[in-house]
Amino acid sequence: MRHERPVRHVLLTKTRRDLRRRLAQFAAVTVTVMLGVTLFVASYDAYLNLDASYERTYSRLHFADLVATAPDARTLADRVRTADGVAAVTTRTQADLPLTIGGLKLDGRVIGLPDSGKAPAVDRIDVTDGRAPAAGDTSGAVMEQHAAKTFHIKPGDRVSAYDGRTWHTLTVRGIAESPEYLWPARNRQEALADPHSFAALYVPESTARALSGAASPGQALVRFAPHTGSATADRITGELRAAGAVHVEPRADQPSNSTLAEDLAGFKEIAVAFPLLFLSAAGVAAYVLITRLVLAERRIIGTLLAAGARRGAVVRHYLSHAVVSATAGAVVGVVLGAVATSAMTRAYTSALGIPDTVVGQHVPTTLLGLAFGVVVGLVAGGAPAIAAARTAPAEA
Repeated sequence: MRHERPVRHVLLTKTRRDLRRRLAQFAAVTVTVMLGVTLFVASYDAYLNLDASYERTYSRLHFADLVATAPDARTLADRVRTADGVAAVTTRTQADLPLTIGGLKLDGRVIGLPDSGKAPAVDRIDVTDGRAPAAGDTSGAVMEQHAAKTFHIKPGDRVSAYDGRTWHTLTVRGIAESPEYLWPARNRQEALADPHSFAALYVPESTARALSGAASPGQALVRFAPHTGSATADRITGELRAAGAVHVEPRADQPSNSTLAEDLAGFKEIAVAFPLLFLSAAGVAAYVLITRLVLAERRIIGTLLAAGARRGAVVRHYLSHAVVSATAGAVVGVVLGAVATSAMTRAYTSALGIPDTVVGQHVPTTLLGLAFGVVVGLVAGGAPAIAAARTAPAEA
């Protein structure tokens, strides 16, 4: 035991000198690990924040879990209104009609709002500029924010809708955010269409029926109670079909939500794959560095073993070179990643026009980032460190 203490002191002193002598090389490993961990923490936390941001908007605006279509959706609503697992049901008219906006003709969509001027129980809109049409305002409309931005529409501007016989002038009362059009997709097949080819317009229910020629609402929107499971959702869907629903669209198939979900899944893959490239490069660099160090110090290693140093001490000595440099990079990367998470999340939600931005730090992501750094050091330094311990004392 007395003999081991001087050896440990010698190896510790040697570690410090090795790190100083090859500072630039070890710093390169540290920086590469730092970049990888920073990217991982920032991008993976941003992915989690984006998912939470979408869900907050959906919850705040009561996004529908099911949209059922029928000639008269009131029978569907009556069928499931009191069913277990249903939090709210509403009906409305939705129709795709030609619109003229600023002299440009395009395919548009008119969506009914309650004639009372109150917010619907499901799929509410958040008017960010102007106001919603008041009760009795049959010529008023609210334009969805993406279309308003595309066509430079502001409250007070006028648009025209064609009912199949004549054009009707509508006055835009407000601009609104809608959970149905966080991504302005007409349908799943046209998720990436020209933004000038589509616009969603919210109008009083009576106006929507007059423009579409419908005698009754054609959609029933269903919102589930919290924590409703798939079995309950399937049962409610079955009841809607039994009541005469022609088509039932779950939230997962809703065009905007489906598009954003696919984008989010791709973001998750990038958040893991891209940082791993940096960490792999750091691992290779650390492996080459420690291997060259071991080859250059074979005589020194043999002398230490001949002097009584344990092979485990030699392994830990050379392994510590890689672990220290990689762990230092991981610690700095976690801190920088936490700072970058907020900027990355806000940049993404701003670019997409997501109404709510949730920014949070997730402990599991931080711990995983640190673990990545330690694992890189252990894996990269393990093989050359073990090779160093196998050096024969006679080589001294």
